Amino acid sequence: MRQRIAAVEAAEAEVRRLLDELPEAVLLVNADGVVLSTNAAALAMFDLSRRELVDTHLVDLASGDDHVRLGAAIQRAFEGDDVDPIQLEMHAGSRRTVVIEGSFHLPRRTIAADDRRLVVRLRDVSEREQQSRALDQARRRFQQAFQSAPTGMALVRVDDGRIVDANQSLAEMLRRDVNELVGCTLREFTHPDDV
Repeated sequence: MRQRIAAVEAAEAEVRRLLDELPEAVLLVNADGVVLSTNAAALAMFDLSRRELVDTHLVDLASGDDHVRLGAAIQRAFEGDDVDPIQLEMHAGSRRTVVIEGSFHLPRRTIAADDRRLVVRLRDVSEREQQSRALDQARRRFQQAFQSAPTGMALVRVDDGRIVDANQSLAEMLRRDVNELVGCTLREFTHPDDV
């Protein structure tokens, strides 16, 4: 019996070590959303100790309306629905928040019907979201400068020289509508001697 207990403890230690080496946060929650177990990445993500995170409600870490969305996703997963990954803003420590992508996996086999557990994987996508917002801002600034420029300008594909977009100044210069320019090549508007 002692050998079996030792073997089980060794297997549990090995599984914990493997989970702790994963780059994603992995948590095991019950049907009430209470965290039963967690790996090292989750502790680092939320800046909490194992003692502070285990036995707490995972939804309590969500910000604002994401509290409700996370609770609903957990409930749907326990009902057996396939839940698409969701993006949430979560509290991490006392002063910061992180944007995470959460996915939910209900194991097919359980020990007892009343002892079901859900595997929740969380991936920090804060940096990706910041980069996406910065890119959107840069695109908006470019589009505003492009459209309001007093100089005629066109965006042209490199492969075939077709106009993808043109500003109003170029359309007025060529006495055409902007929509007429899109899809044409600059050669069509250039004098043969100047091509």
